[in-house]
Amino acid sequence: MDMIGEHVPTYLEEVMDRIAETENEQLARVGAITAKPFFVYQQNVFPYIIHRLADDLGIDQSSDEQYRTFTVLGRFVGAHIGSGVPGEGERLVNRYEPVIVSLFTQNIWLKSAKYPTEMPEMIPSDSSSFSRGHGTRAYDNTHYQLPGHLGFEFSLQIKVVLDIKKRY
Repeated sequence: MDMIGEHVPTYLEEVMDRIAETENEQLARVGAITAKPFFVYQQNVFPYIIHRLADDLGIDQSSDEQYRTFTVLGRFVGAHIGSGVPGEGERLVNRYEPVIVSLFTQNIWLKSAKYPTEMPEMIPSDSSSFSRGHGTRAYDNTHYQLPGHLGFEFSLQIKVVLDIKKRY
């Protein structure tokens, strides 16, 4: 709660939370996983997924309504570099990757048990808004003072209607 009263999540907070909730719910069918709506995070149980706001493609004011398009980057972490059983991180990538691709190309509204309805501000997009990234990689996290990640990144392009009177 903030000083003005009950905190109403912004559309950005809700989008990030919807993505993580959708992953937690749908990917549990494959195995234990943790998805967080933020990026600077680590745990020693694998796999997990972290997210951050990436490219902001700007605000479209060409019609009566204003639209904002932005990209959310997700990182699937199968292992920390130099830890665990050799090959286990790659095996987790190969197990979860096809399910993640399917999840976001089939659930364009990011619905879950916590969010059973569409988000009013969100404009549904087609599967082209999901991008898989560049394959399995090692990611250096020394700038966050965290261990390196072995995994893959993916992105979701999200478009929302801006309604300054409703949420800010």
